[in-house]
Amino acid sequence: MNNLKITLLTLLAICIFSNSYSQSYINSRLSLKLGYYKTHFGYPEYYNKKFAYHRIDFTANYGFLKYFDGGLYGGYLEDFNGIDPQKTRRVDFGINANLQLLSLFIRSNDFRIDAYIGGKMGICYTPEKTAYFNTRMFEYGGGAGIVFYPLKHLGVFGEYYYGRFFVNDRNYFKLGLSYKLYPER
Repeated sequence: MNNLKITLLTLLAICIFSNSYSQSYINSRLSLKLGYYKTHFGYPEYYNKKFAYHRIDFTANYGFLKYFDGGLYGGYLEDFNGIDPQKTRRVDFGINANLQLLSLFIRSNDFRIDAYIGGKMGICYTPEKTAYFNTRMFEYGGGAGIVFYPLKHLGVFGEYYYGRFFVNDRNYFKLGLSYKLYPER
């Protein structure tokens, strides 16, 4: 197992350093994402009844290197169906970072697909303490995503993350729109 880890890290280092002088479509790029997902969870006294929470979020990332971007995120989660007896609302915000995998292998100024692995951490805040939620919670996780840009600047994305999030979710899958801006070239 250790040999496999060493081999994979060596291959990653070779890819990074061999492309360090090549052009990249990530460096100095600003990408903005608007995402949505729906999560389900239940309260112990209701057992079979699950509540659907809807979450919207916004992410702004900047390409710091030829293969790495990072930035800020923020989101809002609420029971828009009105069936949660606690009427819980949550706001979260934090930082995230992504390693752009395709930029390690593809030399292009404008590639239409992004594939990335990333991590995020932040704070989730509930305005009122309930029986099931603290007012503040540290959240963190790691995951992967892909963005396809059918138009030059506008695209669609999907992300899967695993960790500790919002309503004690361990994972989530999010869909949304992405918009990318480049500096003058």
